[in-house]
Amino acid sequence: MSSVVVSGLTKSYTLEKESLRGRKILLRDRLQQLLRNPISVLSKSYTEQKLFFALKNVSFTLERGETLGVIGRNGSGKSTLLKLLAGITFPTEGVIKLHGSVATILEIGAGFHPDLTGRENMYLTAALHGIERKTLKSIFPEIVRFSQIQPFLDIPVKYYSSGMYLRLAFAISTAHRIQSDILLIDEVFAIGDLSFQQKSLKRINELVKNDNKTVIFVSHDLTVLQKLCKRSLWLEKGEIKMLGMTKEVIENYIKSSLRTDS
Repeated sequence: MSSVVVSGLTKSYTLEKESLRGRKILLRDRLQQLLRNPISVLSKSYTEQKLFFALKNVSFTLERGETLGVIGRNGSGKSTLLKLLAGITFPTEGVIKLHGSVATILEIGAGFHPDLTGRENMYLTAALHGIERKTLKSIFPEIVRFSQIQPFLDIPVKYYSSGMYLRLAFAISTAHRIQSDILLIDEVFAIGDLSFQQKSLKRINELVKNDNKTVIFVSHDLTVLQKLCKRSLWLEKGEIKMLGMTKEVIENYIKSSLRTDS
């Protein structure tokens, strides 16, 4: 059964540049025109509009329990794709069909309130994920154990390090009993010590193999992608450059990067 179906997904933004007779308006131009003829400034100025495509005509399908890696240079549209899938922003064109509930780790501590404690933010984040209070109580010990924040549980998270934020956010979103069918992850392994990275990799593998969750994983760490993902999607300037087996996609991506950088 298909878990994620994306068809013709496009996200564009309108870039506006105010111009005067085909030139970019400078403050000097505006003042000179204003002094000469105040009315003419309004009549001769206009706004140029240009479309910027963060994503353009992206299509793919994931079966339940499949893990997809997403790679590409900065600005290629990776994070935009996850935000569209998460419903944070909406597509300009195209269709997204998600069969099942979705959990996201897109930004460290997204949804955390800085003045609330770690414990309080667990309940807040759980509510945002649609997790019932009684369910959270049953998985609470597992979240604390995995995140290793027990000594700081009742301290406001504004005093947490970035690593502590990450551990707590990751533990909540990937707790074994959370009934999310689709997990969206954006570059979370870039932060944290080696021990945590290894624990996180193991947890993702458990979610895929044992809980049959569908995972879309954005990362610049190609080694991690090879360990986690059978297939990968390579984005370039918002478009699909390649979609296929992870090893092959990464090899072509590296070759292209070396040619571009040389």
